[in-house]
Amino acid sequence: MSKLLLPGRLAVSALAVVSLSACGALSGGGDPGLGDQARSATAQLSSPGGASTGVSGTVRFTEIEGGVYLSYEITGLDPGEHGFHVHEGASCAAADTDGDGTPEAGGAAGGHFDPLGSPHGAPSAEPDARHAGDLGNITADADGLAVGGREDRVLTFDGATGLIGHTMMVHSGRDDLTSQPSGDAGSRVGCGVITLQ
Repeated sequence: MSKLLLPGRLAVSALAVVSLSACGALSGGGDPGLGDQARSATAQLSSPGGASTGVSGTVRFTEIEGGVYLSYEITGLDPGEHGFHVHEGASCAAADTDGDGTPEAGGAAGGHFDPLGSPHGAPSAEPDARHAGDLGNITADADGLAVGGREDRVLTFDGATGLIGHTMMVHSGRDDLTSQPSGDAGSRVGCGVITLQ
């Protein structure tokens, strides 16, 4: 460590600035501009009603300026990509979604959260070219573990695209990001209601 040759108070001030900067870097640093006012929400995932998939985990949402930062740690998945969406409903119970009289696993979660009336699309698409709940795919490793995080600039904590009270869903297969209305991502294997912390 190099020595700072600074007189008295200036040396103390310089050390304080260095210390505060280091604290910010160690704590994840990224101040989204909301400081201590940033809200957070979580969805505790488990098998959706009507299924026994062995999927479990947590998805955490943190409010940032202009959107949300989401992080996830999910286990029990088949290796590979899995569709990852916010759905419109407030329950993960089984429900008949296609009118055939047979309840589907997690059917009460409804379709993708789409308050803007947009088509299904990639998470990188503009708001008029994706559902608010379109978060693309997550990738599980050979042990069935998916861990990661990213920003989303369409979902919010308030207003039309507010995510609180909706459901977080993981699907059995890959979202192709184009098929309508939901990316042909397969069955629902993990679900949890998003609640404010």
